[in-house]
Amino acid sequence: MELIPRYAVDKTVGVLLSDLKLKRVTYIVSPKLTVSATRRFKGSKRNTREDIALTIGAPNFKSRQLIQSAKKVGEPFPIKKLQFQR
Repeated sequence: MELIPRYAVDKTVGVLLSDLKLKRVTYIVSPKLTVSATRRFKGSKRNTREDIALTIGAPNFKSRQLIQSAKKVGEPFPIKKLQFQR
């Protein structure tokens, strides 16, 4: 397994915490490694705590499709744009 860059974890969790409307943020480090942060419950301004699941590992189906299209275009890894799901 590859080493996970700390900035990938910091970036995904930071963006997820900053925007209450986001459900999931995915950072594609390489074709075989993604870092994904998922909010477990709906965000609210009144929340006193946040519950976030951090997943590090192989990409899921949507991410694999994105990786294939990025390879065809010739985009270098890591992909700089984060993938958002609302």
